[in-house]
Amino acid sequence: MSHQSPLPPFSIPMSTKSPILPLTWSPSSILKSGNYALCVLNQPVANPSLLVNLWNKAQYRATVDGGTSIWSSIVNNTTELVKVENPDLITGDFDSADQAHVSHFQGLGTRVVQTPNQDQTDFTKCLEQLGELAKSDPKL
Repeated sequence: MSHQSPLPPFSIPMSTKSPILPLTWSPSSILKSGNYALCVLNQPVANPSLLVNLWNKAQYRATVDGGTSIWSSIVNNTTELVKVENPDLITGDFDSADQAHVSHFQGLGTRVVQTPNQDQTDFTKCLEQLGELAKSDPKL
């Protein structure tokens, strides 16, 4: 007894007009251009000089919760030139950020957005905030 499927076999027609070319992604060209937003998370920074370099080139800078304290520590301890000390955005639920650092940067003009939702990571909430800000902020 042979079992036949009620659905016909599925095939994807291949176009002979234009071959599918592999997509090559080169983040170094984006990093060199400065056309990116940089998010500093609450994680150890292995190479502070590299982070300062990326920070200086970034079009938009955000610190995420405890990443604000990480960034403050780097600013206060680096010998590298930091062109713009304050982030454009600080976001998170602020359970790990030193409030003195948040207040300091807010006093320098940083936008602070508290995102208390515990169903998402602070990083995810930061990306959502950047997406919203991109609709109205010409820097994004």
